[in-house]
Amino acid sequence: MIDLKRLNALTGNIGDMALKRRVIEIITGLNIEPTDAVLDCGCGDGLYLKTIGELGRFKVIGFDLNADSLRLAQGLVKGIPVPLVRGNIGVLPFKDNSFDKVFSTEVIEHVQDDFGALKEIFRVLKPAGTLIITVPNHNYPISWDPLNWILERFIGKHVKAGFWAGIWNMHLR
Repeated sequence: MIDLKRLNALTGNIGDMALKRRVIEIITGLNIEPTDAVLDCGCGDGLYLKTIGELGRFKVIGFDLNADSLRLAQGLVKGIPVPLVRGNIGVLPFKDNSFDKVFSTEVIEHVQDDFGALKEIFRVLKPAGTLIITVPNHNYPISWDPLNWILERFIGKHVKAGFWAGIWNMHLR
């Protein structure tokens, strides 16, 4: 059982209110029990891993394609027993039915074969397991990314990569 007071304290310094809300919603929605095996599929810099690790001794694994992201995650979870695995979401290196809980937040929009990735996630998720996936909302408020919000509404395009890409950075869809 997750200690909500502790979770709120651990997320207190997250300045991005949308991210803070997402972290709290995902972690509470997973309802992690001490015996659960949990996979963060696309762990990025390890924010969720660190937060879960500071909430208790849970069996959680971080998985990501990007070596630089995993290096950041390794630094963030230092001192917390969280294995980090590098690989492609389309070919997860885990046995069938390995995880009680899987979450993948803000990842699927970056994956070429999203259907294949989802099939792999379902393969490693135990029957009746919990899966949480988040993707960006196309109807985001102007304050999240003013430049692209204006470009999309007036010329039907947005910046796809680089500094000015904002929330669209490296998205395939």
